[in-house]
Amino acid sequence: MASEVVTTILIFQAIVYILVYPRLVGVDVSKARVYDAAMTALALIIVWVRFGSAGGDYRFIFFDTNWFVFAFLVYEIFAVVAWMFYFNFKGDPAAFRALYVLAPKA
Repeated sequence: MASEVVTTILIFQAIVYILVYPRLVGVDVSKARVYDAAMTALALIIVWVRFGSAGGDYRFIFFDTNWFVFAFLVYEIFAVVAWMFYFNFKGDPAAFRALYVLAPKA
């Protein structure tokens, strides 16, 4: 069942970062933060509807957890990677690195 949760989250994030963000967010980081919070909530609602009543424990790396913590951690791990790729390639990479202090000091 954990693989179904991960698959649901990956499909949801693919839709968000391929269809929703380019149309609604563009390269505005502050707007993306608001949309990202809304998309996280929506993803957790979708996982809750599909898997919330199933019960059971989910194994997350080194510990067992419930569906909410598992889905939230998996979503955030994939979201950080997707966020970095999206703004590094969609927007201005230099401005993105400077925003998060990833650029080397000149």
